[in-house]
Amino acid sequence: WVSMVQHYFASAWLVNEAGNREFFVRKQPDHTYATGLVFTLPTLAPGASSTQQATLFAGPQEEKKLAALAPGLERVKDYGLLTILAEPLFWLLDKLHGLIGNWGWTIVTLVLLLKIALYSLNASAYKSMARMKAVAPR
Repeated sequence: WVSMVQHYFASAWLVNEAGNREFFVRKQPDHTYATGLVFTLPTLAPGASSTQQATLFAGPQEEKKLAALAPGLERVKDYGLLTILAEPLFWLLDKLHGLIGNWGWTIVTLVLLLKIALYSLNASAYKSMARMKAVAPR
């Protein structure tokens, strides 16, 4: 498969058949990109026909859907250096959405859970700020 990503969406050419094929991505003169797929067709007798099949996916980067389409396609969603934090948070977000069913309330719930989990760190910071405020010049 070959894929291109823009913000929260991806497009990918998926080829199910094994065989000679070439995927390409080219930068165009107008600073856009073109992607394509070239099949090497078998030698055909006069009047014969051949069929090649490929699937084009264009849609949101939902990991479950991407993983179901092709092995490794879910990796188009790149969290970069924050992968170690982002993947568990996204897993929790997905589980909460399964329970709640509304993305807005799911995000609010996740934020509340994070606030509760990090409360002790914030509480000590607030205490330290209060002590510094007491000794601040007037």
